[in-house]
Amino acid sequence: MNRFFYAYTYSLLWALFILCVCGMNGSYIPQIHFTDIIQPDSLAHITLFGLQTWFIATDRKRKSPSNGLSLRLILPAFVISALYGLIIEVLQATVFINRSYDYMDMAANTLGCTLASFVLFLKFKKTL
Repeated sequence: MNRFFYAYTYSLLWALFILCVCGMNGSYIPQIHFTDIIQPDSLAHITLFGLQTWFIATDRKRKSPSNGLSLRLILPAFVISALYGLIIEVLQATVFINRSYDYMDMAANTLGCTLASFVLFLKFKKTL
């Protein structure tokens, strides 16, 4: 069990951070209204879940004896992060105070996972 926590330290710590940030009481979050298409909130979701995907993939690489990242490392990282984003949104709708499920947040979560997976693929395509 300790080997699991050691291998996935960054992923687990980042997942805990996401849970805390997304579970904060909504009244403590400043309401910013912009007319821009990309809201700061969406950028935060893209960043949070993009980094989660990145951490899972690189933590799995560290645990794996292979020399590079492969689709068998990137794809599960994408799926795990996207599902975690869905779980967070459901928790916001049902458990967290002054929070709600938002389709745009879910889209931003998935976009972050997708962008990170794409960057990982491009960065390590020689070893795929």
